[in-house]
Amino acid sequence: MTAILAAEAVALSTTHSLAMARADIHSAVNADDTHRRRQYALSARDNAITVLLEPTSQPSEREYAEYYLADAEDIIAATAPVE
Repeated sequence: MTAILAAEAVALSTTHSLAMARADIHSAVNADDTHRRRQYALSARDNAITVLLEPTSQPSEREYAEYYLADAEDIIAATAPVE
């Protein structure tokens, strides 16, 4: 019984992380300033990587996480501070 609950918790966790990555990408795109855009992109990157590193993630979740990670990395690169 506890193994089933643990598996459901992991599935919920990866589903939630994937949803958060997607939401953060949308928030980054719609952000009013560069700082907020970058912060949302960093959060999206972290959530996407969480899904990619979870061994029980479904192939479809991994595929979407790869897209979100690529989008986040593009936004992070575009908002990098100029020195």
